[in-house]
Amino acid sequence: LQQARADGSVPAEGAQICEVGFLAGHTALLFLESLGPSSKIASFDLGDTEWALDQGQLLREAYGERFSITFGTSNETVSSYQSAHPELRCDVAFIDGDKYPKPRLVDIINFRKISRAGAVIFFDEATTFACVSGQVEESRCGNAWDGAPRAFNRASRAGLLRVANCSANPTPKRGR
Repeated sequence: LQQARADGSVPAEGAQICEVGFLAGHTALLFLESLGPSSKIASFDLGDTEWALDQGQLLREAYGERFSITFGTSNETVSSYQSAHPELRCDVAFIDGDKYPKPRLVDIINFRKISRAGAVIFFDEATTFACVSGQVEESRCGNAWDGAPRAFNRASRAGLLRVANCSANPTPKRGR
């Protein structure tokens, strides 16, 4: 994040962040605190946990108009939100929602529609740079959360995104 700010990929002031996969709000809080008092975040989450609802309310109270959260299936709510807020253009996107390839790919496509050209996209559950950048066949992108890296592989191969960097944690070895 700091590298993206330093190289000008993320505006120094007033960044608009869009996030799918709020859960307990840790990443939303990180973005709000790291990107300054004029940054805003639009979060999307299933809302299927009590803590997501509670944390969403807590961040709304703490950050006011800088924070919004929409509960429901992101494959539907992101498009609906964009229709209601046509001026929304994300400078930063964080995609950490559905773990299956097709719904994750829909999130990528939807976020691409609401993001400005050159927006920075962060994502979770990466396996390797070669996988998420589309340099290897999708079948070589498996791990415990294989749906997410496969979706990024598909998006890269289709020209929907360009992966510039990947800091993947190695897959832990099972057993002894």
